[in-house]
Amino acid sequence: MLRVVTCNIHKGFSQFNQHMSVHELRDELRASDADIVFLQEVQGKNKKHAKNIENWPAKAQHRFLAEDVWPSAAYGCNKAYRNGHHGNAILSRYPILATYNQDVTHYRFERRGLLHCTVAVYGIEAPLHCVSVHLSLFARSRRVQIDALADYLENIVAPDSPLIVAGDFNDWRNEAEHLLAERLGLNEAISAGVGHPGRSFPAALPVLPLDRIYVRGFSIVDAEIHSGRPWARISDHAALSANLNWAESSKPRAPQSSPPPAINDTEAQAPSMNGVNGIARFFGTLRIDQPATA
Repeated sequence: MLRVVTCNIHKGFSQFNQHMSVHELRDELRASDADIVFLQEVQGKNKKHAKNIENWPAKAQHRFLAEDVWPSAAYGCNKAYRNGHHGNAILSRYPILATYNQDVTHYRFERRGLLHCTVAVYGIEAPLHCVSVHLSLFARSRRVQIDALADYLENIVAPDSPLIVAGDFNDWRNEAEHLLAERLGLNEAISAGVGHPGRSFPAALPVLPLDRIYVRGFSIVDAEIHSGRPWARISDHAALSANLNWAESSKPRAPQSSPPPAINDTEAQAPSMNGVNGIARFFGTLRIDQPATA
């Protein structure tokens, strides 16, 4: 069984930035016993916070959170500014073979991206494709971004390959169900149990269904929304988790005797083209299945 968790971590601060929560977040993520963690609004660097906040982690947040538990970690920068940058991240107990970070910004004032990793999971033959996404607050932008994401995955990932797309979709209208899930044969984990996406924002008393875990090639054993305490003290978004079983069509394989090392670059750079149009221009040239370089 594979356990996955997704959470928008609000750059390591509680709702309304009342206090730094990244240490509490690390404790709760470890307690979740997740195999793969999808994160959004991860602070890759912030020199101002490092100088002014006591106990601010010396490492990038994805490194700090992954330490000693998830040996492979990847980060993709969405927005850079004078004091640092933030973006999406994926933490994994299994080796991450390759990473690709794509800018899907539609409006320049709202930087958004997707981080795509291939993961060598013991127990399935084909690499598992994992995508951590953070989409726009605006409906028109989300539609453009979701369509671009579906185009990208249709062209890069084989239709029978196992796939997990998780993150902050900002999709309270549930448009992703038709624009993304139906095109790619994905099932949403919370919807599988209750018939609709779960409410995940704000974390203290969720009203809006913003976050998702979409899967292909797995059966969904169960899924949960982690709202209220302690998660409400950690971020403005509730975390989502799901337990997954391999589909019967997946073929088992023996564990690698020497798995690839964890990726140790601090920032996965996107190609030189920017925005959703860059995805279409990049088709035919990206080989996501090639090993990542350190």
